[in-house]
Amino acid sequence: MLDPPIPGWQADPVSQYRRENRFERIKSQVISPRETAKMALELIRNEGVEAVTIRRLAFELDVKSASLYYHFRNKEEILALAATVALAGIRGAGNPDRPWREWLLENTVRYRRALLVYPDLVPTLMRRHPLHIGTEEHEAAVQLLERQGVPPEIIMPLFDALEALACGSALYTAATPNFDRAAAWEDDFPAMYRVSSLVGLSDDEAFERAARGVIDGLAGGDSE
Repeated sequence: MLDPPIPGWQADPVSQYRRENRFERIKSQVISPRETAKMALELIRNEGVEAVTIRRLAFELDVKSASLYYHFRNKEEILALAATVALAGIRGAGNPDRPWREWLLENTVRYRRALLVYPDLVPTLMRRHPLHIGTEEHEAAVQLLERQGVPPEIIMPLFDALEALACGSALYTAATPNFDRAAAWEDDFPAMYRVSSLVGLSDDEAFERAARGVIDGLAGGDSE
């Protein structure tokens, strides 16, 4: 959108034409925000979030940087949309007629699984509410839990605790993906070596039990 004219000032017709012509050239290169977000996700997955810059995205998409500024004010807005695309269909997935605890647990497990693919998006998701990431899905989830009789005063604590658990788990798992604790501790830390050698749960199984514990701890232990 062109700037409004300044009262009492007559624009030079040639300059005005050049400005409008430049705007049309930029507009002709504009691509969809979703296409930009998908390219950002590809860069994040392959190279990390540091690779996502306006200049790099413009290069990969074969457009000018100004074309990206047509949709996004800054990198944070690109990452917010990338997170939205990556998590599309996660919150609110599954059969809504299932008991709410099982439905919420399944959603939390799906959410962590998506974060394990894009752990670099976790810092952006920590600010999901001010950035309006997935707000509509959260609204629908709140309505579903209310319909099933979940006390309204525990719904946001449930969401916040499960969000923190999933984000923390994804970051922790991604930080040391190939670390063999038992081998590292065998010589110098016999107690830690002993218990790590006896672990009978996978990371996924341990997370699911922890998430179920959060749900039951906040809502009461008896399943509904």
